Amino acid sequence: MREVAAASGTTQDMDMMRSTLLAIAVATMTACGDSSGPAAPRPEYLLPLGGDGQTGPPGTQLLNPLVVAVYDDRNLPLAGVTVSFFVESGSGSVTPQDAVTNANGIAQSRWTLGGAGEQRASASVARARADPLRATFSATTAAAATVLPLRTSAPVQTR
Repeated sequence: MREVAAASGTTQDMDMMRSTLLAIAVATMTACGDSSGPAAPRPEYLLPLGGDGQTGPPGTQLLNPLVVAVYDDRNLPLAGVTVSFFVESGSGSVTPQDAVTNANGIAQSRWTLGGAGEQRASASVARARADPLRATFSATTAAAATVLPLRTSAPVQTR
């Protein structure tokens, strides 16, 4: 290296060039981060899309599923995110308890009501270094409709 330096410049010039190249290399590695590439998008929003405010008889599955969408910080849907569904009150059940979002960021679960009264279910997405995202749904149980016999003829009048 000293022979090249002697032919093209001083040793001091070569040392300066090495220092400059080292500084550029360190700055480039620092700016690019580690070698694992860009960070994967993280869930930022959990929006309820359907299934809230339904009514049904105790012990029956509601007509509409609980539906949520998961988005990142740029409002883009996230596929492959696990959403946990659970019943908060009313002793009902949800199926599945864990659903994975599709390409549109949507996950859903079916809700079977428990006993009489107000019922609550939730969907949740865990996040690293942050509180979980959460969406809440409510439903009300109603008594099954009572079927009364129809009168097919006019009442008979007596005198």
